[in-house]
Amino acid sequence: MKTFLKKVLPKWMREFILRIIHAIKGMRYPGSKVLCTCCGRRFGKFVDQYPGKHQSDIRWAGNSESVFCPYCESAARHRIACHWLELHMPFLNRDCRILMVGAEWSIENYFYKKGYKNVTTIDLYDPAADVLCDIQKTQFADNSMDIITCNHVLEHVSDYKMALREMHRIMSHRGILELSVPTDYNLSTTYEDANIISKTDRLIHFGQEDHLRIFGRDFKQQVELCGFIVEVVAGNNVPKEIRPIVHGYDYNDNHVYFCRKILN
Repeated sequence: MKTFLKKVLPKWMREFILRIIHAIKGMRYPGSKVLCTCCGRRFGKFVDQYPGKHQSDIRWAGNSESVFCPYCESAARHRIACHWLELHMPFLNRDCRILMVGAEWSIENYFYKKGYKNVTTIDLYDPAADVLCDIQKTQFADNSMDIITCNHVLEHVSDYKMALREMHRIMSHRGILELSVPTDYNLSTTYEDANIISKTDRLIHFGQEDHLRIFGRDFKQQVELCGFIVEVVAGNNVPKEIRPIVHGYDYNDNHVYFCRKILN
């Protein structure tokens, strides 16, 4: 629906229609038990979406908790990110340049709601994005973005370190990069194998048929090696009302990484 609206309607009109659609969806879950920090709405509960057929039943075992916002469809990672941004964004100018790697309506809506209008979304394939490009090599100038968000993208690209270096290049000296990735905390190092190419094998090894790797406990270190100072925000350290239990034991999605450049 969002992709179709993006193609045929001006932005103000499609945003208006989407808000109506999501508001109707949200009315199905009255209450105030949980809070979505992306859209600012409270509900009786979050709703189920995963696991889907394209995901591993083994890695996603135990993922029966409701985790998605019924209004903006945010997941735990988005709400943790917006909770952190809420504490730090007041120090940023409303004209700051924001790049979203992947068109995520929940966080994009958060930025617009807060008055940040200079938001660009990119994606390699999704026509709903403002710009179609590869995060491993973009057309943006050095130091041109003040905030970059990149949620569950690095497991899809052929060279995630190249993507990290590219984001380091285009991020301003005092900018912020927000990252999240699917992680197996039983693994000491990230697991990838270029010989695993079929959807079935990727599902077995990486947890999803279009993933090229599963990250391990070394992810923070790998980001640091690309020139970043990294702060890790875990779900256990944010208000319980925005933090559902997410995913199976070995596929924790409840950590978000906030990265800044190392300034010489």
